[in-house]
Amino acid sequence: GNFAGTTGQVCVANGTSVPHWENPQYSSIWYQNAPVQDMNGSGTVSLMTTGLVDLANPNITYLAGVWTLAEAGLYNIIFQTDPTTVGAGASTRINFRINGTYQGSVITTVTPSVQSITLDKTYRLNAGSTVEVISQPKVAGIINTSGSDDNGAATTVLTITRIGAYV
Repeated sequence: GNFAGTTGQVCVANGTSVPHWENPQYSSIWYQNAPVQDMNGSGTVSLMTTGLVDLANPNITYLAGVWTLAEAGLYNIIFQTDPTTVGAGASTRINFRINGTYQGSVITTVTPSVQSITLDKTYRLNAGSTVEVISQPKVAGIINTSGSDDNGAATTVLTITRIGAYV
């Protein structure tokens, strides 16, 4: 019909029903309240190895910093953290590692008064695809992820949402 969905909904059909609007069925939110000490250290650092679930979904599973997707589709993945300790001039690269390959990154130069890092990308992924959040040093200096803000809300968060079919 000509009925509009509400913001954030997607049009779905299972082959036997009339297409209709629903909230995304494959969404998962994970947070980490234990800070990563020096995510700008030598080599690579996995940023969500002690993730805790905020919004669970059986189609998106987690094990020690690696998320596995049960369904093929178009996925939006967002990582956010607010560093608490930042060395003068320190810079790091935050990456999404998809199926073991770096795909999408943001380079940060974080100063003590401006402390927020966000990486937001959309990917077309197969069933069984894996997602990791990895940092790599750019300019030496300590950068620690935060655990929570002054109000107790987690500030290191990963959100994975399936936003459409694999086409």
